[in-house]
Amino acid sequence: MIDLTEVQELKERLDRLSDQVNQRIQAWEVKFRAMGLGVRCWTPLKPEGSLQLGYSNEQGEWKILVKETDPRHKNESYIWDLKTAPRGMRVWGLKNMDLLEQAIFETGKSLAERMEKVLMGRDKE
Repeated sequence: MIDLTEVQELKERLDRLSDQVNQRIQAWEVKFRAMGLGVRCWTPLKPEGSLQLGYSNEQGEWKILVKETDPRHKNESYIWDLKTAPRGMRVWGLKNMDLLEQAIFETGKSLAERMEKVLMGRDKE
């Protein structure tokens, strides 16, 4: 039988570590907002795309998000603010922030190129 004291100690440990993970996620959000690109993007964390890390404006605030899609039902997905996602997803997301940072930059670059083409009347190319 599991000792309730051990359970309480584990809960407190997980809570403390989760707070630290959330602080780091918040720091990344501040960095991404400071970039000021204003682009929405998603990057896969699993090869089949069932778990994606993203950045988007939700309810007037730019946030780091995580999207989980059921591989059997591609139309069904759930999106969390990364700071409130299940703990395992938060850790996975934090571990992959460099991928998201690159995706935000590449998405911004691609959007700028498309905008230039449209403004120059070359959007048919």
